[in-house]
Amino acid sequence: MPYGDLNAIPPDSRRILPVHILSGTTPGHLMIDPMASSGTTSRAAANLSRRATGIETNPEYCQPIRRRIAQAMSPVEGQP
Repeated sequence: MPYGDLNAIPPDSRRILPVHILSGTTPGHLMIDPMASSGTTSRAAANLSRRATGIETNPEYCQPIRRRIAQAMSPVEGQP
């Protein structure tokens, strides 16, 4: 992953994060991510019915984060 790539997500994060989220929270819990960067934690939280607050100081990262969370929250075709 090139440094500074706003669209890059570390490949292990998608596999590892859900395990940690599920082991320490229940649906509806609020997760705080003080360094949101790519929004991976917030997206994983949304996928697992958790609430998330991500904090990011670099405004360039905010739109990609919003897009990822919106994708996670949009209904999957064929499901209610």
